[in-house]
Amino acid sequence: MYILVPDDPMFMTRFLEMEEPLFHSLYYLHLAKLPEVQAEKIRRAYDSWGDIQRAIPGHLTWHTHKSFEIAEYSRRRSKGYSLYGPEGEQLISMYAVEVSVESLSNLTECLRLLELAELELRSPLAEALAEIREPDLDRELVDNYRRVLKALQLSAPRALVAELMGRRRRSASTPLCMPSTRTTATSSASP
Repeated sequence: MYILVPDDPMFMTRFLEMEEPLFHSLYYLHLAKLPEVQAEKIRRAYDSWGDIQRAIPGHLTWHTHKSFEIAEYSRRRSKGYSLYGPEGEQLISMYAVEVSVESLSNLTECLRLLELAELELRSPLAEALAEIREPDLDRELVDNYRRVLKALQLSAPRALVAELMGRRRRSASTPLCMPSTRTTATSSASP
């Protein structure tokens, strides 16, 4: 299935925070203390997060100032597209990314597990979450996870995906208007 991933630094920051501190810490520091059923859900979710991260265009996953400069160059030369609203204002660019339903299901199962753990006072997972939680973050880790997952669950309209895949083959640069949303997209692919 295809999902839409925004070319937005805040979204990518939140997406990357799912790994560090959350998945990385759970996997490497706390997994052995958890019941096997919980540990397996976290393993599958971490693997699924990695699958989705690898599917996202590389220039969206910058981490450092140097990679930010590379990302800016890559965005300008990207085969993505720019969206324009009905009044011609440029909207945030989106990328159609192919992910498996299984990956999204694994992330959803893990979210339910983490939400239940937050309600518990004393369990190995609840204690692990309390230890991982960073007080200076503006959102809680599980809330961050929930928000990212909601965004990842937005499926891309089939007509848009078909048009984008066709554009990549044709390298067209004419505007694309999607009648159902009255949004115009222009390919930024170079001829």
